[in-house]
Amino acid sequence: MRKVSLKKLAISVVAAAFVSSYVSAKDDVKQEIGALKNATKSVAPFTKYDADKNGSLSQAEVVAAKNEVLNKAFATLDANGDAAISKEEFAKFSPKHK
Repeated sequence: MRKVSLKKLAISVVAAAFVSSYVSAKDDVKQEIGALKNATKSVAPFTKYDADKNGSLSQAEVVAAKNEVLNKAFATLDANGDAAISKEEFAKFSPKHK
């Protein structure tokens, strides 16, 4: 039987844990986006959520809309990181509500 050092075994276990966490997190994001796509089929159009009519959704507007799925996916939808969801960003996940 081959001798495996405790150090090599520990490194292997830690590496496997990191890989598992990364894959799990990636799957969670995919599931969240899938849920958003399904949910936006029945949500009000973008313009209803845009309370100040500036053409983008702020985090406050999304919270006020009380749409949990949209609220949870806000950072994912905000592709350019400007703290707002534009009509174009929203339309990528909800073609029905361009």
